[in-house]
Amino acid sequence: MHYCVSDIHGDIDAFHKILKKINFSDDDELYILGDILDRGKDGINIFLEILDMPNVHLIKGNHEALLEEYNWLRATEDRYLPVFLKYSWDPNGGEVTREAFEELRYKDIAKAKKILERIHDAKYEIKLNINNQNYILRHNLGVEEYNLARDLKLVDNGILPEDFIIWDRKMLFTVDYPNDIVIFGHTPVSLLYESLEKSPFRLPNDLFFKLRKYSTDDKLTIFSYNNQYCIDCGAVFSYYNDKRFRLACLRLEDMKEFYSNE
Repeated sequence: MHYCVSDIHGDIDAFHKILKKINFSDDDELYILGDILDRGKDGINIFLEILDMPNVHLIKGNHEALLEEYNWLRATEDRYLPVFLKYSWDPNGGEVTREAFEELRYKDIAKAKKILERIHDAKYEIKLNINNQNYILRHNLGVEEYNLARDLKLVDNGILPEDFIIWDRKMLFTVDYPNDIVIFGHTPVSLLYESLEKSPFRLPNDLFFKLRKYSTDDKLTIFSYNNQYCIDCGAVFSYYNDKRFRLACLRLEDMKEFYSNE
């Protein structure tokens, strides 16, 4: 079976609960759609667990990219490093990851390098065909949304496609995928409504009606609209004793949903 999770953000307890719920075995494939790291304290430990699991596949998210950038700035002794930490990484929950990564680098530099290699080799998008159904797995957006934004002059020429697709939220649901099922994370479903209010597009009323409902639900569930599924249910925020938030998992063969706190 093929499973997807996204935006674990260091919540190792939720991750273990999901693996137990789906009875994950060597015969299964798990796709993590980015953002293993930051906010929660165990992102590096989750990476250490999956390093030797060939049936766990990583798609690069913006928080993996932040660790990559930190490592490069540190290695090159770039004077921009303090600015990056203050205004980019730390506001996004990077301090716990940095401390854990530096501790690992001190204790076992070989494993620290393996984590960086795993991130470097991670793709921004994976396409699958299962039982004659096409799936597109990614952290946030795809090249199609980037090209549309470029055509409409909504993105600065200096922004790399890789940065745009892992960060931008305004272009969600602006491209139709009639022949594919698109699965992504990055934005907790409770914040989709707020994010798309800023969209430069006039999106369908039924989309906004559904988004508004999701922003107030007692428990966050996977959001779907026109073959596109957002599976970020805000796992790490359950640390604040808010029972709405949890880690979600989607099984591709039958689109069955699993949650860490059920």
